[in-house]
Amino acid sequence: MSPFRRGANYDPLTPLSQRSFYRPNLINQTPTSRRSVFFVAAFVIVVLFVAMLLYGSNLRSAAASVKNDQDSESELVVVQHPTALDEAKRKVDQKYCGMDKCRFLVPVVIIEQETKSQMHFRHLSFLSNRLNRTIVLPNVGSAFLGLCRPHTFTYYFSISWLDVRQEAGQIRYILREDYEAWLSERAEITTAEQDMRPAAVDINVLWNASMINSGVKEQNCWAERLTYEGWGKERKAVVVADGKLKNENPTEMLREGIVRAVKNGKGEEPEVVNVWYDRRTPFIDDAAAQQPLSYAKHWTTQASALTDPLAPLIAVHWRMEGIQPVAKLAACARNLTEHIRRIAQREPHTVYFLTDYPHLLNLTGEDVDSIGTNPESETFNAETLTSEHHEAVAVLYGTYNISMSYLSTPETESFLEMLREQIPSSVRLLPVRPPPATGGPDHSTLGIVDKVVAMQARWFLAGRGWECARYSSYTQQIVRERRRKWEVQGLADVEGGIANVVEYW
Repeated sequence: MSPFRRGANYDPLTPLSQRSFYRPNLINQTPTSRRSVFFVAAFVIVVLFVAMLLYGSNLRSAAASVKNDQDSESELVVVQHPTALDEAKRKVDQKYCGMDKCRFLVPVVIIEQETKSQMHFRHLSFLSNRLNRTIVLPNVGSAFLGLCRPHTFTYYFSISWLDVRQEAGQIRYILREDYEAWLSERAEITTAEQDMRPAAVDINVLWNASMINSGVKEQNCWAERLTYEGWGKERKAVVVADGKLKNENPTEMLREGIVRAVKNGKGEEPEVVNVWYDRRTPFIDDAAAQQPLSYAKHWTTQASALTDPLAPLIAVHWRMEGIQPVAKLAACARNLTEHIRRIAQREPHTVYFLTDYPHLLNLTGEDVDSIGTNPESETFNAETLTSEHHEAVAVLYGTYNISMSYLSTPETESFLEMLREQIPSSVRLLPVRPPPATGGPDHSTLGIVDKVVAMQARWFLAGRGWECARYSSYTQQIVRERRRKWEVQGLADVEGGIANVVEYW
């Protein structure tokens, strides 16, 4: 019988006080029975011990899990519940960029004058998009583009090209005045404890490594509206040689170079990348980037109003700067007059002269500067003119009646009235009236008007590059637009159309 079995007379209905239980006689058990009991007890103890160990391990895992959950939860709280300043910053960025964090590329300086400068701007616009940034439209002035120039972008250009490219997803742009408003609103939410001005980095984008220490010195007029903490105020440099080298992609080289240059030690990129751009050649392999910007309606309208009464026009572009030896310029002028004579035999004409030469022969250098008839190029001024330049232009003035533009302001009109008798009788000066604008008159806009006139003229003559005239991107822009018109027009002699693309002399 098992030592724990109840007696045979067990009755569950019997009160406990009257029951009799069988009590085993453990004293008289055999040694084998006692060993069995011992082993059973030992086994039970071991099982209980292991169970306690497992329970403790599970308890520790549960505690760790709870701690990790608490840590994750606390991090999540930071994201879901930003500070009031962070939320204010997000709202400002959403207002101007349509996203929680604005990312801008700002052309502080673009080297070269209008024709080349706008080409660089177009390529920077495409590059900015590939950097996932919005380009800020620079100001303009004296034929240059840059953040701190005196006139707005639309003083020179229409934004139609920008709108088409933005709609196609090729670029993103913001007006300078909207960028300025963004800077102001970010400054307004700055407190003594937290600087909410946008983080920025400055970079030189160069074509030659030797220029790193002798690059553009022009300063950023809005530098104080930014913070450079984490990046430093020293300009970084990105150098990519002009032209396409074998097996190299200059677009990707520039993109990757800028990405590396703008990251700080933590791998973070700032909201604003300020660019000083000093390269010479295009780098975006996209036909849309090669299409020139349209000019502001004010200038195109004036160009038509100026010349329509004089049609048909023979437009002549002669850029004299840098031609050597200067002794050959007079022979070049005689060659030009012969080309004009051959065209003039076919139909009546008006000669419209585009040049970097100051138009008024009999004025001193001081006079020329005071009335704003400076040459197109800043490096070709009254002080660098020689008697050979004067003699060459005198050949043209003495052979044909010449029409030329000048910027009409109260000052120039008053001065010209005093000098009317000194102006050659063969020269007709056509007034170009600037629109009201801050920053004073910009005489480089004559270059825009003249360019539009030449694009629309019936005939176009240009000096052969580096023989009688300096090779000019200005001339090439005119030629490309006239070629486009020619292809649309076809060979038919359309009334009001163009009679040639270009004739070099």
